[in-house]
Amino acid sequence: MTRQYEYGWKGGDVPGELHFEHSLSDASWTGLLIETVQAVFPPSAGAADLSALQNVAGPAGSYCLSGGDKSWFVRVSSRRGDPELERHLLDFLLEREVSVNPLLMAGAAMEWEGLTYRVDVRPLVVGRHYARTPTDLIAVSEATRRCHDALIDYPRAAQVQRNKAVEAELHTKARGWVDEALVRDEFGVFGERQPWAVSNKDFLRELVEGYEPNQMDLDRAQCVHGEIHPGNVIYDGDGAAVLVDFEDAPKAFGPVEWDMAYLVQRFCLNHFSGSELRGGLETVARAYGNRLDDLAGAMRQTCWYCVIVAVVLATEDTLVPVSEYRKFAKMAKQADRMRSLLQDVFC
Repeated sequence: MTRQYEYGWKGGDVPGELHFEHSLSDASWTGLLIETVQAVFPPSAGAADLSALQNVAGPAGSYCLSGGDKSWFVRVSSRRGDPELERHLLDFLLEREVSVNPLLMAGAAMEWEGLTYRVDVRPLVVGRHYARTPTDLIAVSEATRRCHDALIDYPRAAQVQRNKAVEAELHTKARGWVDEALVRDEFGVFGERQPWAVSNKDFLRELVEGYEPNQMDLDRAQCVHGEIHPGNVIYDGDGAAVLVDFEDAPKAFGPVEWDMAYLVQRFCLNHFSGSELRGGLETVARAYGNRLDDLAGAMRQTCWYCVIVAVVLATEDTLVPVSEYRKFAKMAKQADRMRSLLQDVFC
């Protein structure tokens, strides 16, 4: 059975408002989810109430759990990941005073209709997403720098590096599948996204020739967040940028340009143009404070990476929206056009 890809926030990396306004009163699995959470992390006295960030058809989603006078953020996903390592990494960052949202409960299992879901509980960060202001750009850039500076010394870095190597082996195979599809002019590996692949052969040829899965072997490779986009940053009441969703961090190992490619593209290139764009880029460069090599190239790598992830998911009967394929192809071309400007600002 084909499944739709899960997004933690409305619109993926273009999130909506942080309003948990959808009732789950008619959802048959609500009681089981509350029991799963309370079995490991009981809320304070009082009846538990669960509300959703967006309309959901099944357990997977983002929720606010309230009990007594306290509230928590609950995430349910069919993606298992590595909750133990993710929690350890977050605890390490908290010890280094990096602004992240910790895991209070990581990876509890909930069985529903033949599927096993991962259930996590975190503090509820009351805040907002990116408001496209210089102050917000400074805050996220500084938070990312502090995260990178701390992760240089992460004690379980070798484990993250090994995890990345396992993913890289799979991605090398998937890159070969795409190459074979181009040679044979047969794109079944893309599943229901075959029409997109047929219309984007030039982009796919660039991917086959340029994508480097082995980011863990590059110079200055270290542990990184993996996806610094607006859906994964919450600004609290003081305007501080809180980095969230470290789901990919247990297998994210590469140069810091990987995270900064996400940040610059999603926070600047996708929102500004002309002199406003250059001003935003210069704000990020000053706030981050470290030289970044070939940021345009890193952006193209992240776009190719996302397409390869989608190809792998297609072979596992998980459907990524065609709008995502289009977005990645468009952003890869955008990065190439911006190469000179990015080089000028960040090097």
